[in-house]
Amino acid sequence: MTIDGRKAEMRPRDAGIETMHAGVGVRDGRVARRDQTRARLVSATVELFAINGYAETSIEEIAERAGVSKGSVFYNFGSKEDLFEEAIRHCARVITRGMLEAKGKTRGGEAVERVIASLFRTAENYRAATQVAASEMIRSGQAWEARTAALRQQIFAPLIGALSEYVGDLTAVGEITRPVPPAMLEGIAASVWGSVVSVSLGGIHAASMDARRHVYQTIITSLAGYRGVDNAAVTFRPSMVARDEPRRATAG
Repeated sequence: MTIDGRKAEMRPRDAGIETMHAGVGVRDGRVARRDQTRARLVSATVELFAINGYAETSIEEIAERAGVSKGSVFYNFGSKEDLFEEAIRHCARVITRGMLEAKGKTRGGEAVERVIASLFRTAENYRAATQVAASEMIRSGQAWEARTAALRQQIFAPLIGALSEYVGDLTAVGEITRPVPPAMLEGIAASVWGSVVSVSLGGIHAASMDARRHVYQTIITSLAGYRGVDNAAVTFRPSMVARDEPRRATAG
C-alpha cells in the first residue's frame, strides 16, 4: 500500500490498539487468541480506512495487513460492514476515554482545558482513529444519519459535560447572568472538535500550547454574550498537570 508513492507504515498505536492484552495468561487460550485476532483486524481496518476510505478498502487488504486469512475476517465479524461498525465504535472509545480520564474529578476552566489537551494528544498519538472518526462524523446521506448522530453525541458528550459544569460554576458566582442554551454548548463542542482536527490532521504544525490557547479563547469568546461583563478579561493559564502531563497511550 502506498501513499503519494511512499509505502504506508502500519503503526497499531495510531489506531489505538494494544497488541497484547493484560491477563492473557489467566484466560482461556482460544478466547485470548481470538481477542488478539479481532484487535489486529480492527487496527488494520482503522489504518486502511484512514488511508483509502471504506469503499476502496477490500477484505483481502485488511486480512493481509492484520496477518490473518480472509476467512478469519468473516469468522470474527461476519461482514465488512460489521467490521467497519466495530472499528468506528473503537475509534469513539479511544477518543472519549482519553477525555474522561484527563478530566478526572476536576471542574471549571481546568477541566475544560484538560479535555481540550486530551483531544490534541489523542489526535497526535492516534491519528488514524481520529481521522476515521472525523470522517464519519461529517458523512451525509439518510442511510448514515442515525450512526453519524450517535457518533457525534458519544464523542461530544465528555466535552459538553465539562462545558456545562464550567457554565454552572460561572453562573454560581454571578459571572454568567442568563441561561446558556444546550444548543450553544453543542455548537462550542463542535467548534472545538473541528479546530482540533484541523490543527492536528491538517498539516498545521503549530505548537500544541498555542493551538490549545486559541481553542480555549474561542470558548471564552463564545460565552462572552452570557457573561455579566462582556469585556471581562480571561487569561489562558494551562494547569501544571495538563501542561506537563507525559503522553501516554490509551488502550483500545
